[in-house]
Amino acid sequence: MTVSVGAAACIPAKGREPEELLEQADRRLYAAKEAGRNAVNTGAAR
Repeated sequence: MTVSVGAAACIPAKGREPEELLEQADRRLYAAKEAGRNAVNTGAAR
């Protein structure tokens, strides 16, 4: 069994929609899956 994780966080701001956060997490999940098994993608610079 392997796990791929995409995580996103944001500071609530006027005019931002909750869907933006979900879209970011979804993009990061697929990036983690592309990176291979047991990957985590937070979008943070390393």
